[in-house]
Amino acid sequence: MWTLLRRSLVLLGLLLGLAIVGGLLFLRTEQFRSLARQHILDALNASLAGQVSLERIEGTLWGSLVLHQLQLEYRGQTLLHIPRLTARYRLLPLFAGRLLVSDISLVEPLVRIAQDDTGRFDLLEAVSQGAEGGSESSSSLGIGLENLSIHNGQLSVSRGGRAYRLSDVRLDARLDILPTGLDLHIRQLSLHALAEGLPPLRVEAAAHYWHGSARPAVQLHRLSLTTDHSRLRLAGRLSNVDAPQTDLDLDIELGLEKLGLADLLRFTP
Repeated sequence: MWTLLRRSLVLLGLLLGLAIVGGLLFLRTEQFRSLARQHILDALNASLAGQVSLERIEGTLWGSLVLHQLQLEYRGQTLLHIPRLTARYRLLPLFAGRLLVSDISLVEPLVRIAQDDTGRFDLLEAVSQGAEGGSESSSSLGIGLENLSIHNGQLSVSRGGRAYRLSDVRLDARLDILPTGLDLHIRQLSLHALAEGLPPLRVEAAAHYWHGSARPAVQLHRLSLTTDHSRLRLAGRLSNVDAPQTDLDLDIELGLEKLGLADLLRFTP
């Protein structure tokens, strides 16, 4: 899953780079907007196993783009759908080898992920070619997202015969894609989670994830898990998260603020 996260974030950065470069091709005419849209689609579809579609783009030359109905399909399934993606960026840092995006907002994104019998995730397969190729082409270009926000996102995951669903996902974060790795600061994350055999869960979190020359790690500033009857709070550090079954190192503080009888009985044999 951490590999999936890293490659998806790199893909997001590359998409922004292509969108901005494409945006430099047009002013305010429909003809040039169509050229920019085709430039983005040609570049993405030439490097991804999945098929990307984009209804239209809007924006200005000097600092903003709006992508409408961005979609990624793979093997006949829609894995990603973003009705509206807005990006505001700065052009001057490009001369110093850095793409700086002051704000990117995803409205009502929908993500579907499924794991097959061999343990492979379809979304990872759909983006792996572009992420691997992009890691080489972007080695000298740093990408900074000062404000990354998600509004009312949805995520569904099918894994090992079980289904998990996240809804009302809201994110406020900063992301740096560096030549040496990734640096993700989650200022605020909130969502509702549903899974078979578990009570409906409300999750709120703030964290820092980085992956560079050292093994990837997460600094968990706070994590709150709340059901209708119970509340659990956690904070601490997780190291070596790329190998959770063998090398994961935990240093966690746990606080049980409330435990409801219904939840206790659910997990008691």
